[in-house]
Amino acid sequence: MRIIRARYFDYKHPQTILSNLRPRDFEFLIYALYKGMGYSVFMTQATRDGGFDMRAVNEAPGRLENTLVECKLYNGTVGVLAVRSLSGAVRNDHHANKGALVCSSKASREAKKFAANNGIELIEWPTLNRLFNQNLGANWAIGIDGIITSAKRETLQSAVIQQG
Repeated sequence: MRIIRARYFDYKHPQTILSNLRPRDFEFLIYALYKGMGYSVFMTQATRDGGFDMRAVNEAPGRLENTLVECKLYNGTVGVLAVRSLSGAVRNDHHANKGALVCSSKASREAKKFAANNGIELIEWPTLNRLFNQNLGANWAIGIDGIITSAKRETLQSAVIQQG
């Protein structure tokens, strides 16, 4: 896959590679990103996930976070309903102290305003790409299949969060 990507894809626009992923594979990529940033990460089940896709926990002294992460693989604009849904999940979870909505595109003005007013971190494409470069390496797009496969293997070895 690396050879094919190196020959046929335009790496000036790695967002194009994301648009060809399945939503669950995008979630595994975000799982790998949070692992790369030093979090312990726990995926939810694929369906009936309770309004979030994973829990990312940072237990470093002075940096304790229990973040619910929702992933949106969109080509268009992410609307306010996605942010509201995540905000509700954070409020109803007794352990979470933060929510992060990670999207492969951009968010609407209303979504940004709601996120800012309700303690939801909104990670849009430009920031997401920078985080990928910093934590998965500048050539993350070339090795995306390996990153996703590794994340899948790792989550199979750990328990998946079961939602009621």
